[in-house]
Amino acid sequence: MLWPSSFLIATKFSPLTYCNSMTKTQNPEKQVQIVELEAKRAEYHAKDAAALAGKVRVQIIAFTHRAKVAAETLSDLSKKAEAESVAWIKYQAAEALASEKKRKTTEVLGEIKSFTTSGLSKKGAKAVQSQGEDADVYILERKAEAKKLEMEARKASSEAKKAKLEAEDAAAAKASITKHAAVLAKVEADLKIIKAEFEYRKVEAHSRHAQAKAKMAEAKAIMVGDIAEAQAKRLDAKLHQAEAMAKNAEIKALKTTGKANKVLPELQPPVNQSPKKQARYMEKKHLSAKSLLGTVHEIFHAIPDPNGPQKSKLQITLDDCLMSGLAVFSLKYPSLLQFDRDSQEGGCIEHNLKTLYKVNQTPCDTYMRERLDDVDPAYLRPAFKKLFAQFQRGKELEKYVFLDDYYLMSGDGTGLFSSKTIHCDDCCLKCHKDGNNTYYHQMMSAAIVHPDHATVIPFCPEPITNQDGTQKNDCERNASERLYRHIRREHPHLPLIVTEDALGSNGPHIRLLKELDMRFILVVKPDGNKSLFEFLNGVQLQEHTHIDDEFVYKIRFINDVPLNDSHYDLMVNFIELSVYDKNNDLKYHNSWITDICITNYNAYRLCQGGRAKWKIENETFNTLKNQGYHFEHNFGHGFKHLSTVFAFLLFLAFFIDQIQQSACGLFQAALTKMGSKVRLWGRMKAYFTTLFIDSWEQFWQGIAFGIEEGRLIPKIPSRNTS
Repeated sequence: MLWPSSFLIATKFSPLTYCNSMTKTQNPEKQVQIVELEAKRAEYHAKDAAALAGKVRVQIIAFTHRAKVAAETLSDLSKKAEAESVAWIKYQAAEALASEKKRKTTEVLGEIKSFTTSGLSKKGAKAVQSQGEDADVYILERKAEAKKLEMEARKASSEAKKAKLEAEDAAAAKASITKHAAVLAKVEADLKIIKAEFEYRKVEAHSRHAQAKAKMAEAKAIMVGDIAEAQAKRLDAKLHQAEAMAKNAEIKALKTTGKANKVLPELQPPVNQSPKKQARYMEKKHLSAKSLLGTVHEIFHAIPDPNGPQKSKLQITLDDCLMSGLAVFSLKYPSLLQFDRDSQEGGCIEHNLKTLYKVNQTPCDTYMRERLDDVDPAYLRPAFKKLFAQFQRGKELEKYVFLDDYYLMSGDGTGLFSSKTIHCDDCCLKCHKDGNNTYYHQMMSAAIVHPDHATVIPFCPEPITNQDGTQKNDCERNASERLYRHIRREHPHLPLIVTEDALGSNGPHIRLLKELDMRFILVVKPDGNKSLFEFLNGVQLQEHTHIDDEFVYKIRFINDVPLNDSHYDLMVNFIELSVYDKNNDLKYHNSWITDICITNYNAYRLCQGGRAKWKIENETFNTLKNQGYHFEHNFGHGFKHLSTVFAFLLFLAFFIDQIQQSACGLFQAALTKMGSKVRLWGRMKAYFTTLFIDSWEQFWQGIAFGIEEGRLIPKIPSRNTS
């Protein structure tokens, strides 16, 4: 006989406790019930231990990577330190050569001065008389010789400065070897502790599973009346429990003797004192603006021209039109007209479009709209996938691991266009009671977010548009299904936890997520799911409290409850969060459902994941609307796909900016110098329209570290006096 489910739900399971299951005064039926309850408790402990083992495994991966980086850095430092003596010898030789050239230059200049003041020196006079040369020719030759020696002296001085920098770099590397060796030793020691903890957790989980099996066998023996077998199984369960508790004690001893740091500062390669060289070390080749835009250009170049290959040869190429549109959003132009006026000026703007965005011929605003209106937005999806692959290959995605190797993905919809007169084939239609119509475009978007990071990694959005062959308007639920299927097709092995608002807390959507192998943390409200909250009123929930410096987080949760009356077979886990300040005033309250088993160890983390849903609103939509991207401005609507194509290009520019903000040291230095993104966009456009820029590295360095001071010298047109 199994213990009643209502009793199991109402019982709080205290971790690492054991209750004696049998006394002589209890009847067999009561003994079976208590033993089965203890088996259930042991199984919960086993799940907790397995979950902790998964978290420790994530730390092992992170610390292994850091140990590898530390070892490579130490190896580079050692190589540089070995070359210190050679570098100083090279510097001394270059300095001596520069001094010699300067001395010879001074001698020749002195000889010329003496010749011009007193006529001819004895040596010079004899030379002129013997060769029959004129005095003026002789002076010109000596001046040419002096100029040549001066150029050689400057070159030698430059080489000496370069050699001195190399020597100082080697000396700095030698001085920092001890520090980096200590860092490497610490990382290796922490890694050793974490690996030991992982092994202990696995043994603890195995012992708890064995304890649960022994308890179930004890219950069966009691039911059939085999007291000897029951006592043997009870002893076996005690042994497994003792083994698990011993491993838990060893883990505590490990953490007290040498607790591993969860967060270590990233080691930076040794650099010179120059901030420009330091920023260059921080930039990753494949995650720089040059590489990212080059990847996008390759994708755009492969898009078939809707006008056909023959007509496209006589026009501006489609990839030039697409890259020009991307430049509009990358440079944060408020309108196509302003971009058109600037680009028609030629000069530095034409040069910069070619060097930075690979645009050979810039279209005017009208021509750009006509060409892009025919482009199917689906052809732009591979650009997002390729950029995501580069970001993942650069090891930057590892920073966004949220829980047990899973990444947190937030999804939501937003509006981008609305009008009572302007419309296209893709517009959705809203009919009002007064007979007026409203045409609108919306977009379903998703991005990888993390509670501890301000940047987000967006996926290619899905337009909420009028679908071919349908009479009804498209909606956010249908668009989310298309979007998530696209994401799973493009990233089949990416472990994802979806966090959404209460619109996703329904049976069909949850079954879709399970079909796509996506976990979920979904907001649930009493108004939207009355049957679930009525069910919860009759049971007792487990409680957990988390306290930080500012707030108290009171959490209640329960596992394995039915979603609602319509989907009673769909079991979910419920968690509720209430946040109080130090005065015990309620500051925040929300609740979620999830398919992740909730324990005391992960309850607060799951609440963080649920609250991170708002990052798709704040860090994505609000950034696009309020930080210079002009998301809600109508850059052009067209008759087919123009509005959607422009929205995709805007998201693509935002994606590139987010990658650089996360991984490009030069971009980070420029943003730090400017203080805000709006100021950075303004400085970018100012430099872009007035200076000749040869590379993105030069562009970011100029913003981050300043440019040479100059004076405005206008070109004054000559007057016709005739």
